[in-house]
Amino acid sequence: MAVLGKIRALGPVALISVIGLALFAFVFSTGSGTVTDVFKADEFNQSRVAVVNGIEMDRSDFMQKVDNLEKQNRGSSSSIQAMNSIWNSELKKLVLQSEYQKIGIQIEREMMRDFLKTNLIAFEDFQDKNGEFDESKLNQFISNLKEISPETMELQGSLVNYESWNNFEENIGTIGIEEIYYRLVDAGINTALFEGEEDYFNSNDVVDFKYVKIPFTKVSDNDIKVSKSEVTKYINENENNYSSDPSRDLIFVKFEENPSGLDKSEAKSSLNLLLQDREEYDPNSQKKHNL
Repeated sequence: MAVLGKIRALGPVALISVIGLALFAFVFSTGSGTVTDVFKADEFNQSRVAVVNGIEMDRSDFMQKVDNLEKQNRGSSSSIQAMNSIWNSELKKLVLQSEYQKIGIQIEREMMRDFLKTNLIAFEDFQDKNGEFDESKLNQFISNLKEISPETMELQGSLVNYESWNNFEENIGTIGIEEIYYRLVDAGINTALFEGEEDYFNSNDVVDFKYVKIPFTKVSDNDIKVSKSEVTKYINENENNYSSDPSRDLIFVKFEENPSGLDKSEAKSSLNLLLQDREEYDPNSQKKHNL
């Protein structure tokens, strides 16, 4: 407990680093400190690829997943790349699976149904007339897939068979249980005592009830009458939602003092007269002068 307290004091980054080092050491060594079969094939048992803490990685299942990935990639990656990708994915799964067993995490039927509902809630094939998720339609779809196996059925524009559906459920379950595990790790870092108490009461103080959903679109506008006094009362009670900042409207007229065409013509005539030779009488000298 003292060590855990010190790790928590260092923050989330330190705890994640410790978990990563623990998983790394877990993969590379056993309790006796010898190298495990994780990174070498079992020479005596050809039915498995590796063993991680007593959990076997089945060879046929591994190669089937590699083959499926190659088909999905359509030649965009090599066989080695596909094998490495599946290896990393399966290795991570087995390492986490051993951790799940230690703390008792497992996927129950209702939990799996919740995972499926979360991922399929937008699929029209599994909705009722009100747009709500209908579990009976999901059950019927799975039952039909199993009955016609290995034939395929169309789902959201894609063809699926019973085997691919099982793989889909497995992936959904893996992602869901990983999220639960990581939330537990995060809760161990950040959750305070009062948050745990609140979560406990929220989980246990429950009430079972039934309800009927009536969409607004089902209610005719003619069935609802709103008086002016009700509108005024609502506005007065919610003045902040209908207030506006002070503003001003300005209107102005612009008069430009530009010369007219006549002004320009008179100015031109005056200038032309100044350029011409002429005589002008000077009253001071009482003589005429040529200009």
